Amino acid sequence: MIIYPLVVAVVSAVFAGVVISQYRARHRAHQLIWSVALVMAFVASLAYVLAATTHGVLFFSLYYLFGALLMAAYLGMGSIQLFVRPRVARMYLYPLLVLSAVGAVAVLASPVHPAAVAHLHGGPGTHAIALGPLALILLILLNSFGAAAVIIVALLSGWRMHTRSATAGFVRGNVLLAVGVLIISMAGTMARLGSGGGFWLTMALGWIVLFAGFVVLNQPQARSGESVRA
Repeated sequence: MIIYPLVVAVVSAVFAGVVISQYRARHRAHQLIWSVALVMAFVASLAYVLAATTHGVLFFSLYYLFGALLMAAYLGMGSIQLFVRPRVARMYLYPLLVLSAVGAVAVLASPVHPAAVAHLHGGPGTHAIALGPLALILLILLNSFGAAAVIIVALLSGWRMHTRSATAGFVRGNVLLAVGVLIISMAGTMARLGSGGGFWLTMALGWIVLFAGFVVLNQPQARSGESVRA
């Protein structure tokens, strides 16, 4: 079933379009990094749909590269870029770029099984690629970093502004961001544990909640109490 990856593709495309528009207006570094991450999410989910419908091995490799390996890490990097000083952010960005390059080579070099790609059945497709130890370690490391960064920054931002009598919308938006990323992370954990039957449904739900948090944060009534937002 490809309906849920299509939902992720649509949500991430709309999300990316809004953030890219904000970046063009304000030219903030975190908006650029988030734009890259959201485009990765769109490309990954669309590549999965194409892999499932055309049985293309290359499409599956692109899905795994951008969706499974890189996207979450750059969402997290965008959050860090927003929350800390630029000099501190660079201490995270440069190692991330190096690890991303190494991970990309490792994932693209991993054998993909055409027969398994032909029978994805709406799951995460972990059975279709034979990741080596390095690729697997980097996948877990980058995803853990990305999820932790988004969740911690969102919760810290919400709590900081709560103590400063921020609007309820600002606090609610940050909580929704954290919950959305947590749900997306749960989908990845399900896949790694071999229980991926509800992977794309969980992913779609997570992206909807994540985007909802973003929308709430960008409402005028929430902006009046902002400290950290897109």
